[in-house]
Amino acid sequence: MKVIIPLAGMGSRLKPFTLTKAKAMVAVAGKPVLEHILDQLVQSKLSISEVVFVTGYLGEQIEAYISKKKYPFTTTFVRQTELAGQAHAIHLAREYITEPVIIWFVDTIADPDLSVLEELREGMIYVKEVADPLRFGQVQEENGKVTKLEEKADPPISFLVNIGLYYVYDYKLLLSCTEKLITEGEKRKGEFYLMDVFSMMLEQGVTFRVATVSIWEDCGIPEAFLQTNKYLLSQKEHHVPSLPGVTLVPPVVIHETAKITNATIGPYVAVGEGAVIDNATIKNSIVLEHAHIANAKLNESMIGDYAIVKNHNGALIVGPHSILE
Repeated sequence: MKVIIPLAGMGSRLKPFTLTKAKAMVAVAGKPVLEHILDQLVQSKLSISEVVFVTGYLGEQIEAYISKKKYPFTTTFVRQTELAGQAHAIHLAREYITEPVIIWFVDTIADPDLSVLEELREGMIYVKEVADPLRFGQVQEENGKVTKLEEKADPPISFLVNIGLYYVYDYKLLLSCTEKLITEGEKRKGEFYLMDVFSMMLEQGVTFRVATVSIWEDCGIPEAFLQTNKYLLSQKEHHVPSLPGVTLVPPVVIHETAKITNATIGPYVAVGEGAVIDNATIKNSIVLEHAHIANAKLNESMIGDYAIVKNHNGALIVGPHSILE
C-alpha cells in the first residue's frame, strides 16, 4: 500500500513557531511531529511501498530532514504551491497512487489500530466522539459502516468526527472522484474538501468502515502542543543523560547536547538540541532548539528556537529568536 501525508499548510494557528519552521517540523516530546507519525507507520509492520509527502510552505525543511533518515519504504515529495484544499493535495499525488492508500494528516497524533488494514478490502475512516463537532468533518454511521459524511455541519449530523486518518482500498475510484471534484465541482471556502470526495465514493457504493480511537491529540495550537507533549512523554521511558546538580522529575526527554545546570526539570518536559538552562525550574513545558533560559520558573510554557528567557516566572509562549528579559 501507499501512504499520502499532506503537509503544505502554513500552520497559521501555530504561529509564531511556524514563522521559521514548517509545522510538521516543530518538535513535540523530543522530535518533529512528522517523525511520530512515521514511527507509527514503521512499527505497524504494514506492507508500505512508498510514502508521498505533499509539501508547500517551508517544504525544503521537510525534504532535508527526511533525506537524512532511513525508512523501509520509498519517500517521494510533491509540491502543492496553491493551497486549494485536502482533495487538491491528493490530486497532485495522483500519479503515485497505484495501490490502496493511507491518507494521514500531520496534525493527527492518535492511537489507531493500523494492523487491521493489511487484510481489509474496504475503506476505513478513523473517528472519535467529541462534545463539540462543529469544527470537524462529521461521520454518521450504522453498524460500523459510514452512511453519511459532512464537513463542519451546523447543526451537526453526528458527534463522531474524522481525525484526519483514512484508508482507501478502491484507489481508482478515489482518483476518479477527486478528478471530478477538481474539474467539475466547486470550492467551499476556497478549498476542495476530501470529505466531498468520500461522499461521492459512498454514492457509488463504496463501503467505509469506522474505527474509533481512544486517543486523539491535536498539534494545531501551542496549548494543544503542550497536551500532546504530555501524552507522548507518558507513553514510554526516555533515556536522559547524567546531569550533575540537576533534579529530573520523569517523564522528561533531554537532547544530549543540551546544557543544564542548577535546575529542576519535569515532569513532562522536552528539551531540544543545544538548549541552555541555568538556575531554573521547568515543568509541563517544551524548550525548543538552542533556547536559553536562566533564573526562571516556568510551567505550561513553550519556548521557541533560539529564544532567550531570563528572570521570568509563570506560563509563557515565546516565539523563535525572541528575547524576554
